[in-house]
Amino acid sequence: MRWSIAMCVLVLGAGSVLAGPIEVSPFEMVRWEKGEPQVRVDGRWFELIKLNGLTRAEVIDACRKLDRERWQKRFCEDLVAALATVGKRLGQRDELVLRDVKSGKSVTRKVTSTRANREAIRRAKVWKRIGRQPEAAVTVQRVKRPHVDRIDPRFAHFVLRHFDDDDGPRVTGEQATADLDQLEWMIENEYSYRDRVSFDYRAALDTVRTGLADSIAVRDFMLQTRKVVARFGDGHARVRGIWRALPRGYLPCAVESDDHGVAALTDTGGLFDTKRPYLLAIDGVPLEKWIAVAGRVHAAGSPQFVLSQSLDTLVFVRFLRKEMSLPDGDTVALTLAARGGGDKVTVKREVAGRPPRWARPRLAPRPRRLPGDIGYIPIPDMSVRGGAARTLARAVTTMADTRGLILDVRGNSGGVRDILREMLPYFLAPDEPAFVANVAAYRLPPGATRETTDGYLSNRYCFPASSSSFSDAQRAAAQRAAAAFKPSRKLDPTLFSSWHFMVLERTSAHGTFHYNKPVVVLIDERCFSATDIFVGAFATRQNVTLMGAATGGGSGRAQQFELVFSRLRVKLSTMASFRPDGRLYDGVGIAPTKPAPPRDVMDRIRGRDRVLEEAVKHLSKP
Repeated sequence: MRWSIAMCVLVLGAGSVLAGPIEVSPFEMVRWEKGEPQVRVDGRWFELIKLNGLTRAEVIDACRKLDRERWQKRFCEDLVAALATVGKRLGQRDELVLRDVKSGKSVTRKVTSTRANREAIRRAKVWKRIGRQPEAAVTVQRVKRPHVDRIDPRFAHFVLRHFDDDDGPRVTGEQATADLDQLEWMIENEYSYRDRVSFDYRAALDTVRTGLADSIAVRDFMLQTRKVVARFGDGHARVRGIWRALPRGYLPCAVESDDHGVAALTDTGGLFDTKRPYLLAIDGVPLEKWIAVAGRVHAAGSPQFVLSQSLDTLVFVRFLRKEMSLPDGDTVALTLAARGGGDKVTVKREVAGRPPRWARPRLAPRPRRLPGDIGYIPIPDMSVRGGAARTLARAVTTMADTRGLILDVRGNSGGVRDILREMLPYFLAPDEPAFVANVAAYRLPPGATRETTDGYLSNRYCFPASSSSFSDAQRAAAQRAAAAFKPSRKLDPTLFSSWHFMVLERTSAHGTFHYNKPVVVLIDERCFSATDIFVGAFATRQNVTLMGAATGGGSGRAQQFELVFSRLRVKLSTMASFRPDGRLYDGVGIAPTKPAPPRDVMDRIRGRDRVLEEAVKHLSKP
């Protein structure tokens, strides 16, 4: 599950109860009998009576409160967040009151909720769907092939180490090798973007194997495996926890790019040097090289996505020095210059003990009217579901008499698709036929069948063209799209499902209101995932202008699994996702139809938004 800003606000409002790990479960396995959960604890099956003082009914109600439609999934995978809605903790010593399903006897158990439990439950659901036993889900499987016992020069930096023997948990070389076997099996058998780019991942994995020696710090192993996963160019794929794994030691400034370069900023968002705001070099090495090395731990996706992620990592100066084989020290030299590169100066400052605290400005929280009768609806997060998504979408109706509308999704890194499903129909004419917003195919695990009635991507609202989940109008739209669809990347039919379609149509739930005035959607390079889908759908509307910078480019339906010994959490995409016209999202993004004015970091410092100003100007034209 992807944790959203909205979700964090929800649980913090319940008393800040997410102090520990959030992806854990007290149960070894869960099964359902007549809609009621049975749980496995200590290898035996029980009916749940109470959990940390809550009755079974109260626990289920908490899951429904978190997600009314998929509450069973929340019970299985997201109990921490569900219990947080009622102010209860999970993850320490959890008390279970249980009734043995065979003997009928009641027992009380004290257990520790673990990530391994949660991962076993989640993986068991996937394998059950394709007819395999749950136990197979946690078995480490290996791709049988000869391994090359040498370090490939192309991937030599993969085996760099940053941590000493006493720097946290370690795994043996044998354990790490088993984890690499598990990772390779997942890449070979379940990863949808395995072949999107030309990457010799087997040689990369063999390089990491060769460098393991007797043992390795888990944090080093995380960095090495993350570098491998990053090379596929899938923005969703990652080894999680990177920000906690990087060695400490930071630049004494934050950084932010604009159309003139990379500016150095203070913690409060001011200029580090008012006369020379732009950073040209660090320790005498050109900034471009630092940015390139910083990108090693991030997906090699679209250029705009890579740059935004690399700049986030640029402040980890001690980590990057080691990656670049530069000498370390307690000071760092910053070469600064005025706009255009003139008036250079090099200053030395101490390496900071904490990362810079400056944060990018966020979107205004509420819809409002701008001068000139222009409507403005900010959408900072796509993780709003159900009724909340409908409420946000209905803000369009309050803008009925405006002369134009701005939908602002800048900085929105994604979430779920509910807002798109609720909002886009207001921009469809009452007599307009159903509309295909996304075409995708599922990467089939071993044993899965290519054709199923309702497919594999229901949590993305995507179904096969003949699905019973569609209305007649939706099914007709999907079948028309299937006949005409020409993907920019051919998929191996033995590895992928048939095409799935996300189809939207106007329904009675949207009333009779149709917004037919000009619309501007504001975008930037940090738009990603569900936001890419949102932008791609609106881009097909004739009265819509996209303004700003190209989106990040990503739509992969990532699934997480845990490496058995290191306990690293790896995410890999499981679908290949396309725009309706056949263009792939990942590694490309969506370009604006009208570029925004040049970006200047001084505008942000002064609180000026030239992109929004240009959108208002565009919509105010006669």
